[in-house]
Amino acid sequence: PMTNIQDIQNYEEFDFEKQCEIVRTSPFAEKGDLILRSQYPDQIIEEMGPENFYIIARSGDRELLPELLALATADQLLFFADFLCFDNDRLSKKKFTEWIEQLLEASPEKFLDWADETDMDFLITGYKKVLRVIKAVPEEVMDEVLQDEEYFSLDFLYHICIRKSDDFQTIKRSV
Repeated sequence: PMTNIQDIQNYEEFDFEKQCEIVRTSPFAEKGDLILRSQYPDQIIEEMGPENFYIIARSGDRELLPELLALATADQLLFFADFLCFDNDRLSKKKFTEWIEQLLEASPEKFLDWADETDMDFLITGYKKVLRVIKAVPEEVMDEVLQDEEYFSLDFLYHICIRKSDDFQTIKRSV
């Protein structure tokens, strides 16, 4: 059954079960907004499978995405990344970077949750597309090797170079 307008207008007053029913029967484009208007957004999101979460997050208002991602479970984030970061069957450098940016915007803790849970090969492959690691060498050699690339060091033994400077801050925050 379709959700009636009266239910949506009184949505915030309803208990958890009624809010879940309204979300379940609403069009996908409206579900994200309803979830975030709920007193129980984390429980509602926790109840849904990764596939539904992905469709809801991608169908609604793009401005809601960071808030929805901040509430997502690890399984939902893994599923989301699997669909978002690939062009056909190849990991996309651009999409991988956008994914990291979206997660960091949602919550640095969610980024860490995802990084802890994701397949290590996926993470390494993604970072290999956007980073170069160079062992410290004399500065004049570094300048020649790096040319105009932006880089930073965590320990002064290795330099981490971001392959595209537009992504420098995002990738540096994630490392």
